[in-house]
Amino acid sequence: MATEEALPGDPAAFCMPGGAFERRTYYACARLRALPHLLALYQAPILVTDMDVGLSAPPDPIWQALGTADCGLIRFPAQSQPLWQEFFLALAAFRPSASGRRFAAMLAAYVEHFLERREWVWSLDQAALYSAAAEAERTLTGWRYAVLSPALIASSDRPSASAVFRHHVASQS
Repeated sequence: MATEEALPGDPAAFCMPGGAFERRTYYACARLRALPHLLALYQAPILVTDMDVGLSAPPDPIWQALGTADCGLIRFPAQSQPLWQEFFLALAAFRPSASGRRFAAMLAAYVEHFLERREWVWSLDQAALYSAAAEAERTLTGWRYAVLSPALIASSDRPSASAVFRHHVASQS
């Protein structure tokens, strides 16, 4: 078991003893913490998915739906989901545009704020997306996102002929 002296990047440093939820929250948020660095490093569009989402077809429909927007997000009607699930982070696409990189930095800062305080609430990544999108709509001049169809992801309870990804729902096991 890691001690308090564990490296900041070590997930054990962010996990309470025996805390499976805490580990899952850390790993769900790790992709958002890494996103600004990956966009800067590769200078290419990046797809962000849940760990339990696998590619099942070429991702061309995602890039077509993204168009020239800074990011592509699955968004449900506001009243159809709990607030933090209005955006569905099982799949998102990000461009390395200036606004796309600033938005990615907002996502990373949001999760970092809570991880540093050891507040590992499950769905923190979802809350980060909702909060950062609301903030970006108010403060990021020129930021645009494209709405991606939930039909891009299929699962056993939600089949989809247009799916590019398949969701295996590992987070509920």
